[in-house]
Amino acid sequence: MNGFKILVVVCCVVALAYGHLTPEQQEAKLESQRHCLKETGATEEMVRNAFKGEISDAPEFKKHLFCVKKSAGIVDDSGNYNKDVLRETVSKYVDDADTVNSMIEKCFKMMESPEETAYEMTKCFASFKE
Repeated sequence: MNGFKILVVVCCVVALAYGHLTPEQQEAKLESQRHCLKETGATEEMVRNAFKGEISDAPEFKKHLFCVKKSAGIVDDSGNYNKDVLRETVSKYVDDADTVNSMIEKCFKMMESPEETAYEMTKCFASFKE
């Protein structure tokens, strides 16, 4: 499993991962992405670079990652993560339950802010190797 695929899972907005979604679900994900870009000031270039493994540490991009996770129901407004939703989301892309559990165990760490938590989790998932 490569880091790119894991980044797709974490961002929950990667167009390449939308193949299993209905057209309505795809549109909802894309709308969430557009909303978060507007809301946070992150750029499309930051998102494209993240797909290449170049995850920006800009405050706007960290806010974007948090916004996307919030839109997916993975985290609430206060930064509290729902591990069940996170596990369910990752399981859509990673077949092996032990791998999913290992990823969450390794990568789920609360940081000083919700944005920093989203950023660190994304970096960890992107670099995850079986």
